[in-house]
Amino acid sequence: MNEYRDLKSLLVVGAAVLGMSLSACGGGEGPPKPPPPAPPEYADKHMPDGYWNNPAILEEGKAIFTGVQNIDVNCASCHGKNGKPVKAGARDFRRTEQMELYSDSVWFWRVNEGVKGTKTMEEQAFRR
Repeated sequence: MNEYRDLKSLLVVGAAVLGMSLSACGGGEGPPKPPPPAPPEYADKHMPDGYWNNPAILEEGKAIFTGVQNIDVNCASCHGKNGKPVKAGARDFRRTEQMELYSDSVWFWRVNEGVKGTKTMEEQAFRR
């Protein structure tokens, strides 16, 4: 079960990276700030070799990100299909200078536990 959860989390990370790479512009969030470090239990979580540029993995991640795979998991409903936020307060994934500050471990942590104080849901929704 953990392997399934890990794969789904990594696919969403890939989709987020895809969204941010679709456009290098954006703005309104101020200068880039490093995110807090991932908790120790996530420190060893990394994208498997070859995932970042694997078209099949990116396509599956896109299906998760846009709610095609599970309507209850639709990151694009706030972050936009191309990474441009469509709801106030959503992170602009097109800001590559900001998104590049997020390590694999931080992405994995954020996707798995959500982002406190936001509508970003925990990974448990992926299993529904």
